[in-house]
Amino acid sequence: MYAAQNHGGRRPDRIRRGVVEATWMAVAAGVVLGALLVAFGAPMVRLFIGEGSDVVVDDAHRMLIINGCGYWALGMLFVLRGALQGLGHTLVP
Repeated sequence: MYAAQNHGGRRPDRIRRGVVEATWMAVAAGVVLGALLVAFGAPMVRLFIGEGSDVVVDDAHRMLIINGCGYWALGMLFVLRGALQGLGHTLVP
């Protein structure tokens, strides 16, 4: 919506600045949340699984590590997709 409003107002400078700032915020949040998943994934899984299922906890933690390493890219994808759709390029995303 931000990109669409500024596109209609003929303010491409604001679109560019907003997309860059939102991308950096998404990357920072993705790195922090990914690091939390990598560091504290096993204790979080144990909250739901309980004791005695070490194989399940190890597999779930491995999955959280893989997902956590890609959160920064997912944040970038969401920001850029939203900006492209706001600019009217609905086929590309």
